[in-house]
Amino acid sequence: MKKYFVISLAILGLMMITACSQSSDTSDQTTAKETKKERALPKLKSSGLTEITKEDFFKLIKDENSQPFLFISTDADKKLFDKKMRKVYENNLDNYDIGAFYLNIYDEDKDVIDEINEYSSYKGEYDASSDGLVIVRHGEIEVVSNRFVLNQKILEDNIEFENEFNDLQKEATDNVTDVVEEFTK
Repeated sequence: MKKYFVISLAILGLMMITACSQSSDTSDQTTAKETKKERALPKLKSSGLTEITKEDFFKLIKDENSQPFLFISTDADKKLFDKKMRKVYENNLDNYDIGAFYLNIYDEDKDVIDEINEYSSYKGEYDASSDGLVIVRHGEIEVVSNRFVLNQKILEDNIEFENEFNDLQKEATDNVTDVVEEFTK
């Protein structure tokens, strides 16, 4: 009788060890999946604009393994930007078969904009609310072309005047050309 009791205890012990190790493996897999989900970076389309959140932007710029990328942000209302300038940027980027991340900061407070500006390679040189297309490389924002103002006020003002709006579109085209040429050197 004692013999069967000892064998039963041994089998029960092995079953418990097996169950615990399987449970541990499952929790390790769950943790790995959660970590991957947390660390997942947005994927850039091969051309045009890929809209991202401010959280995604900060993940991208802080990621040491991130490849250089093109980036545009504006404080213009999303509907106004989409109506007046999105196509201009997308068409120009498509001409080079290159994509850029786009962040709309219309509803963001000054602290968020200041935090984005802090990533400028030359402090005080970059303004996230209006500087157009830039390069992000090694965790820094590089302004390449002449100052290009692409903010809410400029877009609102230029809607009314066709000649000025055509000038604004030309400036956007020049902005893309300058930045892409520097980016692909």
